[in-house]
Amino acid sequence: PGTFFFRPETANNYEVGLKYKSRNLAVSVNYYNTKYKDLQTLTFDGGIGFNVNNASAAKVQGVEGEARVSIGDHLQLSGSLAYLDFKYTDWRQGQCPFGTAPNVQPGNFCNYTGTRATFAPKWSGNVAADFSYPVGDSLKLSLNVNADFSSRYQTNATLIDPSSYQEGYARIGARLALGNIDDKWEIALIGRNLNNRRIILTSGALPLATTLTGNTGVANTAIFDRPRNIALQASVKF
Repeated sequence: PGTFFFRPETANNYEVGLKYKSRNLAVSVNYYNTKYKDLQTLTFDGGIGFNVNNASAAKVQGVEGEARVSIGDHLQLSGSLAYLDFKYTDWRQGQCPFGTAPNVQPGNFCNYTGTRATFAPKWSGNVAADFSYPVGDSLKLSLNVNADFSSRYQTNATLIDPSSYQEGYARIGARLALGNIDDKWEIALIGRNLNNRRIILTSGALPLATTLTGNTGVANTAIFDRPRNIALQASVKF
């Protein structure tokens, strides 16, 4: 019974922000600070199971900002930027990656205190430009160019596994559309990940991998985001 027992998770959160909006400009920025006690975590045991346990403490803090500005009647620029600091301040029951000797006994655990959490890049954000222009009396041409970016982050719940980091990237997208000026119909050409970046969404060790290799190696699996894709979209509003 003790294997499936874990304590409730609690958090104290503080947030402060500022917003400003005028006819052509909108800006917002906020700071947040969250302290977790008994943060519930899910770790792969290296065999066939996933275990829920409690990291004693974790701290999340960061700053987020976004802005939109209109230039004339046809162009709008927008963007956002986020800084994130998400670390475990006390977790001594982390799963050790293959080839790393446990440093916490008993239980053969690894100490993750001070380690950045999964899917927690230090920097992330996006920028975009939207252009819209009437064509004749009844049509409208629209163009959007955008990019999102992220710094390096861990994709595996085994946090100190050096083989499962996603390196920093920038991904570009675009959308070109022609439609009715009253938005009754539209035909659009959409491109996503146009620079064809290979981005890991999540990863982990394969079940029983070390057993099948006689503990001489390990195999990892990963799910990747879509590569470059282009689509034609048609829409009608009734």
